[in-house]
Amino acid sequence: MYAQSMSTRHSLLRAPVVVALAGLAILVASSGATAQTVTVGASRTNTLFEDPVGLTSAGASPWLFAGATQSLLIRRGLLYFDVASALPAGAVITSVTLQLHMSRTVAGIEPVSLHRVNSDWGSGASTPLGQGGTGAPAAQADATWLFRFFDEPSQAGPAWATPGGDFDPASLATTAVGGVGFYQWSSESLTLDVARWIADPTQNFGWLLQGTEGVGLTAKRFDSQFAANPSFHPQLVITFVPTPASGAFLIPLGAFAARRRRNTRN
Repeated sequence: MYAQSMSTRHSLLRAPVVVALAGLAILVASSGATAQTVTVGASRTNTLFEDPVGLTSAGASPWLFAGATQSLLIRRGLLYFDVASALPAGAVITSVTLQLHMSRTVAGIEPVSLHRVNSDWGSGASTPLGQGGTGAPAAQADATWLFRFFDEPSQAGPAWATPGGDFDPASLATTAVGGVGFYQWSSESLTLDVARWIADPTQNFGWLLQGTEGVGLTAKRFDSQFAANPSFHPQLVITFVPTPASGAFLIPLGAFAARRRRNTRN
């Protein structure tokens, strides 16, 4: 059985949604439209290993990590899905679910959250030895704790605005992760993120996977797109309507936000 997401679903976004190109309105399709589902694999994964000089990465690793080690060193996973190439133009997004397989941990049940990444980043050929938890020397174009795209000759590169990655601190979805197995993240916020990426692919920098930090031995190891077992690869399951149904209409984002607030209070 898959673990259940802890994110709260509000009634408004049970209707199909997509963000308009201007980012000012949301298209709500009629409920009679026929939905389809597509599963998108991760195009890139990596882990940000806390490192004061930014020389550690895992761009080609079978795993990515989230949480903290026994010595309180932070691990943050990165995932990128090319959703614009997997969906038809004009697709109206109805729901989004991220599925990951957690393959190793010494921690008990820990919350693991998804966050929107605000800057582009890379994954190179770095491959850690052993169980992967200490990372490997960063390779060309790898994301590290300090750099978005590591440059081997200079041992530097374009930097994150903040060490540890540029990401929105607000969680888009959070799931309690316990023992080895499959886990899912699903929420209205994830649905809106994918809708925005469809409307403007240049704003798609993926998500950051964050575990419990500031406490030792909380790290969780998840399988990446390089895992030996393909069924363990990250999967983004998207339900959508191919084209807006007749009678679709626009709701300004301000009105949408106000309606969400009213629904939350009720």
